[in-house]
Amino acid sequence: MSINPNHFECHHCSKTFVRETAYYNHKCKIMEKQEGLKTLTGQCAFSCFKTWFMLKKRILPGDGSKAFIESKYYASFIKFAEFIKNLNLTDTDLYIQIVVEKDLPPVMWTNDLAYRYYLEYIDKKLSPLQQVDLSVNTLMKMADKMECDVPTALQKVGIIGLISLIRERKLSPWLLLKSSKFMQLLRNSSRDEQNQITDLIRPEYWQYNLTNSKYQSQLTQITKIVQELNI
Repeated sequence: MSINPNHFECHHCSKTFVRETAYYNHKCKIMEKQEGLKTLTGQCAFSCFKTWFMLKKRILPGDGSKAFIESKYYASFIKFAEFIKNLNLTDTDLYIQIVVEKDLPPVMWTNDLAYRYYLEYIDKKLSPLQQVDLSVNTLMKMADKMECDVPTALQKVGIIGLISLIRERKLSPWLLLKSSKFMQLLRNSSRDEQNQITDLIRPEYWQYNLTNSKYQSQLTQITKIVQELNI
């Protein structure tokens, strides 16, 4: 902000004030963004913004903070930083690399389509049986916590809980798509819930996986595990 004998002017937004009290009480959007940049969320968002620029092979002027604050994607990066925290995302750079390769703008980075691309990449790093083992551990812990068997725990968690667990990949489609009880829950769910599942488990992608001969041996073992769990 700047001061002269006749008026007070905010050097961020150029708004002028006659009264000094109004001038000092003023807080424009740029000032709010500058304050937000000092927070942990703001710093995380700024770091992601710089990674995005680097992957797009663009150069930021100065330290990049001015470009970030003035970017039309400022709010999208703040939202993405909160998304990272809520999901406890460990490899943020990898996530950004994947969405950039898919040519998704930052405003789309927190939706299920973007996250599905990330999950599919992660899925390829672990074998089907490794993913199923993780899923079985999740189901067993759920059952122990609820003091019931696995099929009952699956019913108690319900489709909303399952959507969250799929999103976090604590439950893998390799197991769920072989489970008749999961499929029944899916059939009885709302259209919106079914759409969320479809966003996280792309049908054509998983249809290919479940019919691919190279997975046949593991799929046979997965079927046996599903039968043993009675799900």
